[in-house]
Parts: sequence; C-alpha cells; structure tokens
Amino acid sequence: GDLLFLLDQRDVYASVGSACRAGVHQPSEVLLAMGRSDDEAAASLRFSMGWSTTDEDVDRLLAALDECVESARLAF
Repeated sequence: GDLLFLLDQRDVYASVGSACRAGVHQPSEVLLAMGRSDDEAAASLRFSMGWSTTDEDVDRLLAALDECVESARLAF
C-alpha cells in the first residue's frame, strides 16, 4: 500500500498481483504457478505498458521506483 501511494504521488500507477486477480485479496494463482511463494505473490506489483510506452516512460518508472523503494525502506 505505501509503495503504491509513493508511486502514485509521482504519477506512476501500479497495481498489486496479476491482472486476472484484480480485486482479489489472495495470492495470484498465475504468480504461484510461476514458482513465486505466497509472500512474493502478495508483494508483487504490476505495471501496464503498451505500444505507446516510450523508453523515456520506462526510464521515469525505474527512477521513480528506485526513489520510492528507498523512501519506503527508510520509513521502516
């Protein structure tokens, strides 16, 4: 939740889990089938990208994600 909030403040929008499990508060069966543990599946983030996503969009996402993870770590 906190990481999603921090990303949202930087205009980076993400979701938790896989798209086929949106709104379900259980680990994603897709992520579990990929070999992820329950904890890893519960802690996953999903970023959607499409044909219009640019290299600059990805660079901005990575920079924001790095900043937000660092901020979240410092808070705990």
